[in-house]
Formats: sequence, structure tokens, C-alpha cells
Amino acid sequence: MVVDTAKEPSKTITFDLQQEYVLPPPITRTFDASALAVLTMDDNTKITIPAGAIRKSGMLTVVASPNVFLPVEEDARPLGLGYDLQARDGEGKNITKFFSDVFVAIPY
Repeated sequence: MVVDTAKEPSKTITFDLQQEYVLPPPITRTFDASALAVLTMDDNTKITIPAGAIRKSGMLTVVASPNVFLPVEEDARPLGLGYDLQARDGEGKNITKFFSDVFVAIPY
């Protein structure tokens, strides 16, 4: 099903809640910041981190965790599952500012 939220800003959808859905487990990847990293979740979500996007050098650890509690905003109505991403440097400090974009592709 495709829902165009620009054409249908409000839509009622009935889901069969008897169907079991298992969230993919979170993944943790440690890699060199100067190299491309691609994290692939069990549901085929791909997180692509270009070389130097988070730090120019050194080791990084990225944790991707599934999140079903997505905020609804005036111009954004999430469908399905999202991901929380956390990046830490080699000393374990949280990184909150990136040098360039990180790409997340979620299959639907």
C-alpha cells in the first residue's frame, strides 16, 4: 500500500494486529572513520556512512536500534518502523554533529 500524505493528509488504515511481527535486533558496528561503512539490518534496512562523514579518522562505533514509537508531526506521518542511530568515538564519547550526510534506506 502506498499512502501519498500530500494528497491524503489524513487516512485511516486498519491493520491486522493478529499477525505477528518481530522487530529486527539492534546492530553495533565498529569501524575506521576514514573508510566507507554499510550496516545492513535483518529487515534489509541499509545505513551507509561515507568515509569521513562522522569523523575524519579514528575508530567509531555506530549502534542502530529499531524504533516503533515515531513522532507524528504536522508535515510528517511515519508509516512502520524507524531507527535510532547513535555514534561514539574511540573513547566512547557520543558524537552529535556529523561532517556530511549519512544515508538510511528503509525498504517498504
